[in-house]
Amino acid sequence: MNRSWLLITVMSLVTLGITGCWSKMEINDRSFVSGLFIDVTDIPGEVELTMVTPLPNRFASMGQSSGTESASPVAIISEKADSLPEAFRKIQGSLTRKLTWGQTKVIVLGRKYAEKGIEDLVEWGARQQSFQLKSYLFVAEGKAKDITRLSPIYEQSPSEVLREFANRRTLLNTRLKDVLQSISDHQGLAVNLLQMKFKTMISEPEKQSLWVVMNGAAMLQSTKMIGTLSESETRGVGWVYRSLKDPQYTVKLREGKCSLNIHHNKALIKPILQEGSQLFRIKMTAGADIIAADTRVDITKAEVLHSIEQAINDKLIADLRSALSKSQQVKADVLQLGSYLEWWYPAKWSRLKPMWPDYYKDKVRFDIQAHVEIKHYNGELKPIWNLK
Repeated sequence: MNRSWLLITVMSLVTLGITGCWSKMEINDRSFVSGLFIDVTDIPGEVELTMVTPLPNRFASMGQSSGTESASPVAIISEKADSLPEAFRKIQGSLTRKLTWGQTKVIVLGRKYAEKGIEDLVEWGARQQSFQLKSYLFVAEGKAKDITRLSPIYEQSPSEVLREFANRRTLLNTRLKDVLQSISDHQGLAVNLLQMKFKTMISEPEKQSLWVVMNGAAMLQSTKMIGTLSESETRGVGWVYRSLKDPQYTVKLREGKCSLNIHHNKALIKPILQEGSQLFRIKMTAGADIIAADTRVDITKAEVLHSIEQAINDKLIADLRSALSKSQQVKADVLQLGSYLEWWYPAKWSRLKPMWPDYYKDKVRFDIQAHVEIKHYNGELKPIWNLK
């Protein structure tokens, strides 16, 4: 009998934990923020906060013949204030639902705001437990708010378009938590730079629709944007970040050109101590498949194959070296090489950390190596006009 009562007591205590919630808010009373867009205004010290939230009441009518067929399935709300929390309070005060951060995937910064410094965003986001530090970070060439007017052809909102940009890993996939880490380590960071342009789209009702592409990267140092990188330079940085997924490159040959698909790309970094300076050896390795050979030379010959490999290796080295040269000019350690120095030589890093930006500019040297090996010809050994 005692064992039976003990079993009943244990089962009763277990079931108390699954009786449901009585202090939580219903999902129908919430509005999920999918994207944040932050700008400065013409008034000194004033910021403009724009939020994108889905409208569930319009999803059911999408694709149906009704009066709301062409209505947007997302709400775009903006407010101006002296601080981001105050702008957020104004937005929340005008809504019938409570704003929630659980689905926030992207944060876009206007260029002027990024150049001013994003300390208030970092401070605000770090102190809110529900804020998504894994949100992808972007910088817009112009105003971040203008990005919300893009035409989401394949997606349902501008936030989803930008999220997919980062998920496809064509350049970088920097997150807000990476900014916090770079500030803590006195190091720099690279963030995708967005460019807006108008394009003619037959599928859209307007003759000209706003289109957004990634156009290189913005370099951040101490929460401020202090320079930019070109697309090719950003791909070099992305290779070391390991944010590139199966990139493609086209290299010029003595006769014609060759396009390759890169896979299993890796980068190894090792600090080498030197007297009066610091050397970092960066070795990039990958396999490659030939996807197009616009040349009349026989690519099956060993010397031609090696020349293609040498051409892609030279390009990788040149792109990364150019990016690092620009980063040194603005004292932004975008590869966060200081972290590698801390892992290998913690005592030396503790001495250099307070002065790292200046040391990085004047005393850091690079030994960049690349080794790409062609693995496959993708179906044919020679261009069809070379077959005999």
